[in-house]
Amino acid sequence: MFFSGTITFTELKGVMKSLGQNPTDDELQRMILSVDDNGDNEIDFEEFLILMSSNKSKDDPDRELKEAFKVFDADGNGKISKSEMKELMKKLGQKLSDEEIEAMMNEVDSDKNGEIDFEEFKSMMASMTSSITISRYARISAVSSKLAPLTNHRHILTTPPTRFFTAATPIQPDVRLYQYQICPFCNITKSLLSHSKLDYESVEVNPLTKAELKPWSGEYRKVPIALIDGNQINGSEHILESILNAQFVQNSLEKRWADEIRKDDEGKMTMQQFQKSDSAQKWLRFAADDLAALLYPNICGSLRDSYDAFKYVKNVDSFSALQKMSIQSLGALAMYFAARKVKSKRNITDEKEALKDALDKYELEGLQSGKSLYSSGHASSPDLGDLAVFGVLYSVRGLNAHHNAIESRGGAVKEWYGRMSMQVLGVQTD
Repeated sequence: MFFSGTITFTELKGVMKSLGQNPTDDELQRMILSVDDNGDNEIDFEEFLILMSSNKSKDDPDRELKEAFKVFDADGNGKISKSEMKELMKKLGQKLSDEEIEAMMNEVDSDKNGEIDFEEFKSMMASMTSSITISRYARISAVSSKLAPLTNHRHILTTPPTRFFTAATPIQPDVRLYQYQICPFCNITKSLLSHSKLDYESVEVNPLTKAELKPWSGEYRKVPIALIDGNQINGSEHILESILNAQFVQNSLEKRWADEIRKDDEGKMTMQQFQKSDSAQKWLRFAADDLAALLYPNICGSLRDSYDAFKYVKNVDSFSALQKMSIQSLGALAMYFAARKVKSKRNITDEKEALKDALDKYELEGLQSGKSLYSSGHASSPDLGDLAVFGVLYSVRGLNAHHNAIESRGGAVKEWYGRMSMQVLGVQTD
C-alpha cells in the first residue's frame, strides 16, 4: 500500500550472498546489463521481474530467465532441489520442515518429481510478474473537489467517485475495505471509518496473487479499494471523499463534536474545519508525502526487519499455511529492495534520524510542543490531519519502527498518540 526499488550491482551481490548464493561477478553483471535500459547500472525490481519474462533477446528469448535460474540453482545441475529451496528460505528467516518445503515446491513442480526445472521456474516467474505489485504508497489528494489535488498520487479512478449519499438517506452505508494490514493509506482510511463510528468489513488481500480483487475489480489491483453500498471506490483519497459525503457519517461526527465540546474550546468542530482547514490539509499531506515514505525504510531496511514486517500474515485466517510462507518470504525480499529506492530518492543516510526529524516537526508545528492536544488546534476534537498521521503510525504497530516513533520517544507525540488511540480505537495504546 508501496514504492518500487532499484538494485545496484553491489546491493544485488550483497543480498544474494546473504541468501546463501555465490554467483560470480560476471553472472551478476550480465543479469543487470540484460535489463538496465538506461545504463545507470541499476535496475527497478518490479521491472526486473517483468523484463526477465519478456522476449528481449531475439536469439534466445529466455536468456535473462536462464541467467536468473543459474543464481538460484546453487549446484548448477539444472534443477532447484528441496535442499536449495530450504536453504533459501532459511536465509529469509523461514526454518521450514521438509514437509513444508515439499508443499511449497508442489505449487510450481508440475511434474511432481521433487525438483523445479527451468520450465517450471519460468512458469513461476511469469506468474509472479503478472500478479506481484510492489506496493507504491499513493499520495493523498485533497478530499474536497474544490481544493487542488496533490500531484503524483497513484490511486487513479477511471471515473470520478460516485456521490450516492444524500441527506434523504442517512442510513449507515455498507462498507467493505480491501487492504494490506501494513499499508499506511489503508490505515488512514480505517482511522476515519472508526472515528466516524461507521461499521465496516475488512478483507486482507494477498499481495502476490491479488486473488481477492481479480473476480471483480477490473484492471485496478491496488489497495485500498472499497465497496460502498456496492459501488467500487478506488484509492484512499476517493474513499475518504465518499465516506465524508455520507450523511450518516456527517451526522455521527456532528454528534461526536457536540458531545466532546469543552468550556475552553472556541466552539465545536465543523465539517469545514475537519476536512478543509489549513491544519487538516497540511498534516494530511505530511502523513502522505513524508511520514508514510519515511516509515518504509524503517520497517524494511534489512532483510530481517522486512521479514518481520510481513509477520502479520500469520494471523490472516483466509490465507493458507503455504500462502503465509510465500507472502512473508517473497514479500520480505521485494520490500528490502524497495526500501533502498526510498532512501536513495530522499537522500536518507539514517532512516531512524529522518523519522525522528519528521516527528520533531509534527510535535513543534502541529502540537505546538505539547501546548495543543491535537494538530487541529481544538482542545477536544482531532481533524482529518490528526487521523491521517495516526493512521500512518498505527500501520506499523508491533514493529521496531513503531517502538522508535512512539514508545521510546515519549513526550508530546506519545501523549497525542494515546489520545488519538482513544478517539479512533476507544482504548489507550502506546
